[in-house]
Amino acid sequence: MIGRYGAGDAALEQSCADGLTPVTACPGNRRWIQLVYDAWVLMAAGNISMLDARDALLAADVIRFGGANQDLLWNVFAAYGFGKNASSNGSNDGDPVPSFESDYASNATVTFKAVGDADGHPAQLFVGDYEARAVPVADTDPATPLSDTFTIVPGTYSFVARGDGFGTARLTVELKPRQVRDLPVNMPRNLASKSSGATAAGDGTGLDNLIDDTEATRWTATGVPGGKQVTVRLDPSLPAQQIARVQVSALVGPGQSRFSALRQFQVLTCEAKGSVDCSQERQFTPIYTSPADAFPSVARRPRAPELIIRSFGVPKTKATHVRFRVVTSQCTGGPDYAGEQDLDPAANTDCATAAPVTASQTVRAAEFQAFSK
Repeated sequence: MIGRYGAGDAALEQSCADGLTPVTACPGNRRWIQLVYDAWVLMAAGNISMLDARDALLAADVIRFGGANQDLLWNVFAAYGFGKNASSNGSNDGDPVPSFESDYASNATVTFKAVGDADGHPAQLFVGDYEARAVPVADTDPATPLSDTFTIVPGTYSFVARGDGFGTARLTVELKPRQVRDLPVNMPRNLASKSSGATAAGDGTGLDNLIDDTEATRWTATGVPGGKQVTVRLDPSLPAQQIARVQVSALVGPGQSRFSALRQFQVLTCEAKGSVDCSQERQFTPIYTSPADAFPSVARRPRAPELIIRSFGVPKTKATHVRFRVVTSQCTGGPDYAGEQDLDPAANTDCATAAPVTASQTVRAAEFQAFSK
């Protein structure tokens, strides 16, 4: 709304803030905060979903401004997944249906296509930066009711695609008004996926979660994080395969300490041939050590955008076994979390020793993916 009504000059802004100028004569920011307050009054107490809050804001605009801002409101809501066909089963719905369509916009029509190695295989597409605890907007699986085509208000969007055996792919696309277009996403084979025949062995629990092509699950190891490791045996029916890139996610789950998330890691490889069976530590060669801030969280605490999956180029190496090894967690490797964080003598805020100490004695990672290109 600020875009339509402008920001106003300082005197007008002050007059509006003091309530001396009617809100209908005020610039957009004053109108916006008025709608927020009006919407709060309209929302009933109890099981309020985000869509209920959307509807309350729209209703407030009708009551206060005669619906003068419906187009702006709907278009912005749609850009964030709260469009005309969005639905939710209350505030605790873990799988609300997103919609990016608005009756007030010249929507684009997009058809998702997984190409490359994933051509002809099921894959999902998500709008935004996340696929864990998110709902896809399209997929290429004929066995699901979800279509590969969707409608979306124009704009520039980030997308995430994932598929069993093909890991995660990210892209950013500008969609124009009334545009009808394909959205091809190149998805090479994830050699370290259990859907590609790989298996995982090593420390901790949930080892398969590290190689399942989704950030929705995670691997956990307890004890001093440094040195905890998982060895991925690539498809044994194939000869040694070339590794040129890995993708790693440190995203933790609900209720899990963000300080236990991975921060720095190593990749080691071994090629089983002749007398080498990759069963001994000395048979593995380190080929890559990530930056110390591979997942660069800072004070006040690790945040999800800093922990989601990232891509790292590694020296091209032939391998039958790829080992993922922890160097540090956020707690043990994040300089902002070491030592006392405040001047309160009654509170221990050193991550390494503060209760619960499990933050320094646990490390988690959601994904380890390996690609030949």
